[in-house]
Amino acid sequence: MYIPFDQKYKRKLVVRQVRGDQETVRVYIKGAPEFVLPICSQTLDVNVQPKELTENDTATILNHIVSLEMAQGGLKVLSYAFKEMRTTEFNSLFERFDVESPDFRKEIETEMVYLCTFGMLDELREDIEDSVKQLKFGCEEYACDA
Repeated sequence: MYIPFDQKYKRKLVVRQVRGDQETVRVYIKGAPEFVLPICSQTLDVNVQPKELTENDTATILNHIVSLEMAQGGLKVLSYAFKEMRTTEFNSLFERFDVESPDFRKEIETEMVYLCTFGMLDELREDIEDSVKQLKFGCEEYACDA
């Protein structure tokens, strides 16, 4: 199952069956760090064991790593998180809620395990100037291809 990027939530969601385990699904979240980190309660230590994600950890990631190191360097910044849940629990949510509803998101996007935040160079396209003019002036005043 896939819920595309939502401008309101600044993240997208993918649910996949765990290979070799029909009883477990894995929920993956990818999105803006300031919208992903608040739904995380754990992270993984150097031995890939779960540990609490503290408010201090979250502040360090957002204020130092994201803001000072990545965003100021002009990078597009994304965070990833996941959690595992029983297939029966997921199916129950799927039956009770519309998957694109706030209620579904509220139920499924909790107690996530923070994985990482990374920055990537998102260079401007060559035609960005034309796109900005179209947005600013509209097609009536700027030659738009129909």
